[in-house]
Amino acid sequence: MYIRRLVIRNFRALKNLDIQLQPGLTCLIGENNSGKTTLLHALRLVLDANLSNYTRQLSRDDFSRGVNCDEPQQILIAVELTGFAARPEEEALVSEWATSDDVAALCYRFRPGRSARQGVKDGSRSPKSLKIEDYEWQLAGIGGKDPTLIQWDDELGAPARFDRLCAFHITFLQALRDVEEDLRRSRFSPLTKLLDEANLSEIEKEKLLDRLRSANDELKKEAVVTNLGESIRSSLLQTVGDSFNFGVEVGISDPSFNSLARSLVLLISSNGLAEADPSRNGLGLNNALYISMLMEVFRQRTSRSNIAGQLLLVEEPESHLHPELQRIVFSSLQTSGCQVIATTHSTHVTSISPLKNTVILTANRSSHSTCVVPSIGCGLNSEEEKDLERYLDATRSTLLFARRVILVEGMSEVFLIPPLVKERLGIDLQMEGIAVIAIHGTHFAAYGNLFKKGGIEKRCVVITDGDLSPETEAEDECGGGNEDGGNPSIEGLKKLEGPFFKVIASRTTFELELASKGNLTMLRSTATRLGAAKTAALLQGADKKKSLSQTELNSVGQAVLRTARRFGKARFAQVASEFANQANDLPAYIEEAVAWVRG
Repeated sequence: MYIRRLVIRNFRALKNLDIQLQPGLTCLIGENNSGKTTLLHALRLVLDANLSNYTRQLSRDDFSRGVNCDEPQQILIAVELTGFAARPEEEALVSEWATSDDVAALCYRFRPGRSARQGVKDGSRSPKSLKIEDYEWQLAGIGGKDPTLIQWDDELGAPARFDRLCAFHITFLQALRDVEEDLRRSRFSPLTKLLDEANLSEIEKEKLLDRLRSANDELKKEAVVTNLGESIRSSLLQTVGDSFNFGVEVGISDPSFNSLARSLVLLISSNGLAEADPSRNGLGLNNALYISMLMEVFRQRTSRSNIAGQLLLVEEPESHLHPELQRIVFSSLQTSGCQVIATTHSTHVTSISPLKNTVILTANRSSHSTCVVPSIGCGLNSEEEKDLERYLDATRSTLLFARRVILVEGMSEVFLIPPLVKERLGIDLQMEGIAVIAIHGTHFAAYGNLFKKGGIEKRCVVITDGDLSPETEAEDECGGGNEDGGNPSIEGLKKLEGPFFKVIASRTTFELELASKGNLTMLRSTATRLGAAKTAALLQGADKKKSLSQTELNSVGQAVLRTARRFGKARFAQVASEFANQANDLPAYIEEAVAWVRG
C-alpha cells in the first residue's frame, strides 16, 4: 500500500496543494521556506499514530497567510491510499475509508469545534468572533467526497481508529538528527528494532542467556573480581556500620533478554579500526549506516502479517555524504520496496531522480508555495520526459532549485554574464538566487515546457544567439554562414513564452555583441593574457580612436570571434571575466533579459 495522492489546504505555506505520488522514492525539492518540512509534517498529522494529540492541536500560525481564522476556516490534509487489494491486513485497516476498489482516503481536519459550529449556525454567535481555542482537530475518512471541494462545515466519513492506524508504520528522520547518539541509545537505535523483528523463540533467547550466566559465574571466580568485592564490602561496613550493612558482590546482574538487547551495540571495522564504537566513524558513513539499518527494518516488517503499510519520511538523507555516496544511497532508497519521501538540496540526487518521482515546491511573493510533479503538471509527453531526465545532470538540475533561471547556450555566457551584470548594473545574480545555466546547445524547448502556469511557476529567461545554430556554426568557421540570418529554433521557442518563460535573442552572437567601443580595453587585456598578440594590437589601435565606424566595429568583432574560437570560447570568456571591471558596455539584450527575470 502506498500514498498516491496528497491534498493540503490552508496549512502554512501550502495553501492549495494537490499532487500525485508514486511508489518508491519521492524527492521533495525547493528553496528554504518553500514548504518541504511542512509537507512531511502534514503526512504525519494524517497517518502517524505516534503523534501526540497536543501536536495535532494546531495554532493560529499554522493557517496560511491571509486566512483569517476569526471566521470559520479549516486546515485540511487528505491522503489517498492504493495498492492494498488482496492484502488482508491492509484491507482491514482502510475498509472504513474506502472510496472505490483499491482506493481509500483519510483526512485530517482542523476546524471550529461542535459548539462553535452550532453557535454560528443558529446565530447565537457572530461568525467573526472565533478564537483559536474554539478549533479542534478530527481524523476521519472523506466519505467519498473530493477533498479539494470539502467545506469547513461539511461532515466527513467514519472516524479513524488509532488502534488500527498503529498498523501503518511511519519513521521520520529530521534534518538536524544525531544518528551517532541514536545508534548508541537502545530506545532509538534501529538495532533494537531489528532484534524485535528477528522474532526469536523462547528457546533461542534462553540459549543466549545461559551463555551470559556461564560467563558471569566464571567471572566471579577470578581473584581480581573477588578481591574487589571484598574491599568494597569492607569499606561499606566501616562507613555505615553493622546496622545498615548489606551484601555486595562484583559481577554481571542476572541477565534478562531485554537487558541483553539494551546492552548490544554496533561495532565497526574499517580503515585501521577494529570493533570500534560508531563515534570513531565519520558523520556521513554513520548516516548511511543508520539509513541502511532502517531499510532492513522495513524489509523485515514487510513479511509480517500485522503490518499494513510503511512510510519513511526523511529530511536531507544526503547530509554529510560524498556526492558519489549520495547517488548510491538514493539509488538504494529507490529500490527499497517501501515508500520513501525525502527532502533534498542535492543536485547529485535530483540528477538521478525520475521526474515522475520529483515534487518541486516554489515559493512566491504571496508566501504561498506552488507545487508540481513536472511529468504531470507540466504536461510532458513520454519523449519530453525522457529528454529532460537525460539533460538534467548534476549541473543543469540546479534550475530546479534556483529562485529564477537564466538559460544560455554554453559556458562562455556562464563565465562572463554574471561579472558583467554585476559590474555594469550592480546586480549580483548569485545573491538574488538567479542561476545562469548552460545547456550546451540550443535545445531550450525541452526546458521551456517546465516553466509555465501550473508547472514550475518561477521565471526563466533564455538568452541565445540570433544568427547561429549548432548546425551552421561549423560552416561559419569554414567561411560560410547562416544564409537565412536567424536561429531556426527561436520562432518555435517564442510559442512557449508565457508569464514564466521568455526568449531573448541577440542580433548576432555573444562574442560579436561584446565587441563594442566600451569593451575594447577588457577584450585587449583578454587577448594579451591569452597570447593573441595580433588581436591585442588590433584592439589597442581601435581603442585609441575616438570613434569607430560600423565597418571598423565589424572588423574588431570578427577578430575577437576568431580569437575566441582559436583558444576556445569558454576559455576566452573565463579569462575575460577576470577583466570584467574594465568593461563599459553591457549588450542591451542581456540587460533586457536580466530586467525581465528579476521582474
